[in-house]
Amino acid sequence: MSTSSKELMGTVPRVPGIYVLIVRILTTTHLRVGSLGVVEVPEGYVVYVGSAWGFGGLKSRLSRHVRRDKAIKWHIDYITCSHFARVEAIVYAEYARRELEHVLAMEFSKLFKPLTRGFGSSDCRCIAHAFVAGQDLEQILATVVMTFRKYGHNPTLVIVATNSKSS
Repeated sequence: MSTSSKELMGTVPRVPGIYVLIVRILTTTHLRVGSLGVVEVPEGYVVYVGSAWGFGGLKSRLSRHVRRDKAIKWHIDYITCSHFARVEAIVYAEYARRELEHVLAMEFSKLFKPLTRGFGSSDCRCIAHAFVAGQDLEQILATVVMTFRKYGHNPTLVIVATNSKSS
């Protein structure tokens, strides 16, 4: 993470909430993801929906997601620890109801293609919590923000990395 990214992450509060990671995939690759087996992750953007209810709330969870050096704990870690991927933006809502995570995942399943069945959703009945969202970052951000607003939330947007191909 660059100094400016650390400063931006410093503004994220230590409160519970729901978030969406927008992860740039620099090149199509195949990853072995725990019990899901081998998953193709296509070049472009992946949108991942998650929640932060533990100690440190959104700040702790999101700071962890943007670090590459971490133990693999969740499906999304297989992607965010990889050299071919980078978290470029985060959209989050503080104190959002827990069910918003699943509502967003259901909405995104209508708008985007699930990365693979069960990715990020092993503890719920959603098809997935990660979606292949295409190449247009501005359109993806607009869609994510609009979806939060559709359900009564005015989310915060944090740009973590620029849209360059260097990592």
